This record gives sequence, C-alpha cells and structure tokens, in this order.
Amino acid sequence: PARYFSEARTLAQKALNKLGWHSRKPLAESLPDFRKAFPHLRDGPNALQEAVKRLVEGLDAGNPALLLVEAPMGGGKTEAALYAHLALQRANGHRGLYVALPTQATGNGLFPRVKQFLERFAGETPLDLQLQHGASVLNPEYVALKPRQVYEGEDGETGGVVASEWFSAKKRAMLSAYGVGTLDQALLGVLTVKHHFIRLWGLMNRTVVLDEVHAYDTYTSGLLKALLRWLRELGSSVVLMTATLPPSRRRELLEAYLGQGQIPELPGYPRVALFHQGRVETKSVCWPEKRYQLQKAPVKVEDLASKVRQSLPGVLGVVVNTVDRAQALYRAFGEAKERIQDEQGFVLGKRLSDGTEVYLLHARFPAEERQRREKAILKRFGKEGPRPEKAILVATQVVEQSLDLDFD
Repeated sequence: PARYFSEARTLAQKALNKLGWHSRKPLAESLPDFRKAFPHLRDGPNALQEAVKRLVEGLDAGNPALLLVEAPMGGGKTEAALYAHLALQRANGHRGLYVALPTQATGNGLFPRVKQFLERFAGETPLDLQLQHGASVLNPEYVALKPRQVYEGEDGETGGVVASEWFSAKKRAMLSAYGVGTLDQALLGVLTVKHHFIRLWGLMNRTVVLDEVHAYDTYTSGLLKALLRWLRELGSSVVLMTATLPPSRRRELLEAYLGQGQIPELPGYPRVALFHQGRVETKSVCWPEKRYQLQKAPVKVEDLASKVRQSLPGVLGVVVNTVDRAQALYRAFGEAKERIQDEQGFVLGKRLSDGTEVYLLHARFPAEERQRREKAILKRFGKEGPRPEKAILVATQVVEQSLDLDFD
C-alpha cells in the first residue's frame, strides 16, 4: 500500500502539471527594486508609486489587507497595484492575482501589461494567465497563449506565461492563479447562478484588484459590496483603485471589507491608505500642479472638424456622445488620400492629403474589427511609440475608461 500510494501521488502530480495546476509559489521571495519590476519606468517610481511601495514594504505575515489608491488617471496606479501584489503575496501566501475591470476593452488593454509583468518573474514552472470576459476568444494575444498545453517535463518546455486549455473553460477560468477580466466574472461568484461556488472558491486567497470602482451604477455597487465581504472571509487581499470616488461610496466599500465603524479620517486627495490587522497607514501624495484651458467646442459637425484641424499638429482626441455623431464627424474630416490598414488588410482609419491620420472608435463595431482598431489605436496613442506628428481619434465615451491613451 505504501508503494501504491507513492506512485499514485506521482501520477496525480503529473496529471495536475499537464493541466497547468502547479504548486503555488510567490512571484518574488523578496521585494524587488521598483525599476526591476517595471523597467519601462525610466525615471523610477513616481510619488504615488513610491507611497504605495513604502506602505507595503512593512506588511506583517498572515493577514489579508486592503489597499486604497485614489489618484488622477495616468498616475501609474496599475504599476502600483502590481507591485503591491508582490508584497501581499509574499506576506500572505496568496496563490495568485485577479484584476477586475469595468469593460472588455479595459481588460484587453491591460492583459498584455500583466503578461509582461508576470514574464519578468516566471521561473522554471510556467505561470497560467487567463483573459476572462465574454469575447476573450477574439483577443489575438490571448489566443496565442491558449494552444500551449505542454508543460515542464514534456518536450523540454519550461517557464514563461501560458494559458492552459483546461483553465480556459468558462466555468474553470477563475481557478487559474492569474487572471485579467471584467468585474462581472467575479460578481458571478456572489449571485445565485449555477456553479457560482466555483468562481467564489477561485477568488479565495488571492490578491483581487478592483479598478475604476467609481464607474459602477447603484445595482452593481451593491453586488460589489457583497463581493468585498466574501473576499475578506475567503482570506483575499483587495486593492481598490479609483480616480473620482465620492466620500459616501468610499465609506460603503471600505466598511463592506473592514466592517462597520473602522474607517478613520483619510488625508487629502490624491492619497493611498493601507488597512491591515485592524490599523490603517495613510499617505497623502504630492501631485504636480497642472493648469488646464477650457474652450467651448462648436456644435455643428463641420465646424468642429475645422476647429480640431486648426489645433494640429499634435495627437488629438475628440469624444462625442453618440455613435451617429462620431461617424458624421469622422466623415467631416474629408476623403481619405489613402486607407490605413493592418497586415491582414483590415481598414483601421484614413490618411488625409496633408498626412493627418484619422481613426474612429465606438461600441457598434463587430467584435473582431473593434479589437483590431483598439490594438492600432493603442499602438499610435498609447505609452509605446512612435507617436505620429498629426493624428486624430474620434470616439464615443467608450474611450474614456477602456483604453490607456495619451493625447496632447
């Protein structure tokens, strides 16, 4: 019997390895330097990221924590949350990370960033990463990971970031150690739907990052509070990130995780606060002062197009409130001298006679075309260059929360 049991354990471990269910280890045994974790930040951590770094460095082992990060958009909250995960996982033995976002487009945009982050810490054992939303199978970066079913010990393949076919099944995706997806995938764990307990179990003992928590309506916020109560009971740490959270909503979310009456006065905005073992540590972040100039925009589409073109050269974003108006404004910029296409010949935008690039993005595009447009727009207007000399993006509100873009 002893020999049988030993052989059975060996075979069981091989079976689990083939599925991608490896033994869990922290990404970092000791906290790395911030620049090593994020080499693309050439100047090192900014004031917000440095504040988060200082708060999480002294975490005590054995107790989950809640980290609140309130700062303007573009302030580096994502890198701060990922670095906080390293500390939370190291202190509490969390088995992984789930980043919950408001839209599919936000998930698609963050997925490659989390993948790159994990690749920096991947050892000999592969790390499984799942993209979790209703249209994940249309994301080319995720699809490129999915066929990887061969793991260590087979064909000599070890390490890296993969997406196991076993975990990619809809009901099992939350069991993967690492995931990026929409909030609704996590909220299904607190609803009375079929197999909800599997999702809830998958969220147990993880770092759960809840981004853009100001973006949800009253109903969803009620479910979010229920999720926070469950996460505390399940031993999961939470990172709440927001740019504009009303004080009453902030208190409701914090009390859902911490309990009634445990919310002290917080410093001024922007701020970070770490709630851990019944105490709170806070830091107010010194933010560089900025000045903004507001001008009234013309209502008539033709006049608006003329006004935007007068503001060139530069990289300009135009946000309008309906799809029809976005399409009309896109046409108002004039006929294309040539079409801007990707490698497969899909039309992504147009180039005008003076060389200005014009792109259009809204929620009514078919899923595959929208994915291609988002990828092209991130490449032209995102953090990684090269930036065009003259370019215009016409979009609806879908661009406000969905993509990490930078306009002049």
